[in-house]
Amino acid sequence: MNFLSLKELSIYIDFSKCFSHIFYEKVFRELSYYLEVLGFPKVKTLYIKYNDLRLVDVFELKSFLTSLSAKFNFFDLDEFTFELHPGNITTSVLTVLDNFFVSRISLDIKSFSSKFLEKIGIFGVSIDKVNAAIENIHQFHFDLNIDFDINILYHNKTNLKSDLVKVISYAPEHISLSEVLIDKNNCIVDSSSDAYSDYNDIRGEDLWFYAFDFLESHGYLNYEISNFALRGYECKHNVRYWELSPYLGLGLQAVSLLFISENNGLRAVIRKDDNFLYSVESSATFENLSDLDFFIYHFITNLGTKRGLDISILRRRFIYHQNDFYKFIDYLLSLNKSVVLSNDILYLEQCERFKLNFYLRLIEEYLIVNSFKVSFKFL
Repeated sequence: MNFLSLKELSIYIDFSKCFSHIFYEKVFRELSYYLEVLGFPKVKTLYIKYNDLRLVDVFELKSFLTSLSAKFNFFDLDEFTFELHPGNITTSVLTVLDNFFVSRISLDIKSFSSKFLEKIGIFGVSIDKVNAAIENIHQFHFDLNIDFDINILYHNKTNLKSDLVKVISYAPEHISLSEVLIDKNNCIVDSSSDAYSDYNDIRGEDLWFYAFDFLESHGYLNYEISNFALRGYECKHNVRYWELSPYLGLGLQAVSLLFISENNGLRAVIRKDDNFLYSVESSATFENLSDLDFFIYHFITNLGTKRGLDISILRRRFIYHQNDFYKFIDYLLSLNKSVVLSNDILYLEQCERFKLNFYLRLIEEYLIVNSFKVSFKFL
């Protein structure tokens, strides 16, 4: 592939379930290759996921980061996030991360109740370990993100409030919410029971808005559907992802957005690696996005954010008939008064952002039915 040389790049590395050095070596080989073919771009943000429940070998961690830092300067990163399991947080581990300029620690807590965690098949997480981990993180002055789940089986507003009160007591700079994915093989309740059936979209939406109101009332700005932050602590890595800036994903099921030169034009390509653990050789696959698909991606990633979609980005990146585009925008504005275009920014007001999937279906349908013509011209 004739990859487009880039000025800037974000990198995501997922080492989940990578218990052998051969996979570290595979990541380094692929990273070296892509940095070279992409023209050695400046790495802006780095996110490393090392979230398995096994003790981190401090020597191994230091060796890995030393090798990685030879590829680019960690000090120059706008943001460096390391995601760890709470049970792996020790003073020794945090000392290594601090020495390598990690700026942000992410913990996937899911819930502060062992009772609810066990109901969805998660064991071995104690609140004492969580408390000790977070206290340690604060002593090193890392920014902290806590990721926890809503709509856990049997969860109600009282249970959710207990989790929310607990999470803000730790004063994290950033909070991410996820809807728990139930593993039917590990879940200890009958998946055909009434209790399991109660796990549904309507109930989840109700809990989501409860969490939204609670967190915003305690100073956490919902800057994207799933993400809350104290002002000034929005995740830079996430923001670049939503802006569809180039990013390279390496490791388990990692995804990349890269660009190639093709027929005197540009093409966006998605790189996936679902088979990362099954081969020591390169196992990635590539999917070419049509220009229309990449155009639609801008609505997918931006309309879920509080700031919305900057229309000037579409004008810079794409060629399309202006009259057809204005008709499309008029159609969107006619759907609901909460669809707003102001100062060249298209956004969904307040809670309307949480109906994003509904709007995306209408957007895609309109563009396809009306044979909207668009060409990707410039990154």
